[in-house]
Amino acid sequence: MDRIKLDDYKFKYSYEDVGFITVEETLDVINIIDVFVSERRRKEGIASKILSVVINDYKDRTVRFMLEVREGNV
Repeated sequence: MDRIKLDDYKFKYSYEDVGFITVEETLDVINIIDVFVSERRRKEGIASKILSVVINDYKDRTVRFMLEVREGNV
């Protein structure tokens, strides 16, 4: 799993070449900006694996996680 710094407050967590989650940090909120898994690798729990790493990275801070979901993706 790779964690790539995009700018001062934004990071991309990448799993192999099949999925990623982009987050943006604020003082006490971690905004989940993008969640992507290659269509051919969906239903394998990849997004859950990446999200577990993201949550673990912030375990020592008191933060909330925010994710807005498009109605068509529910």
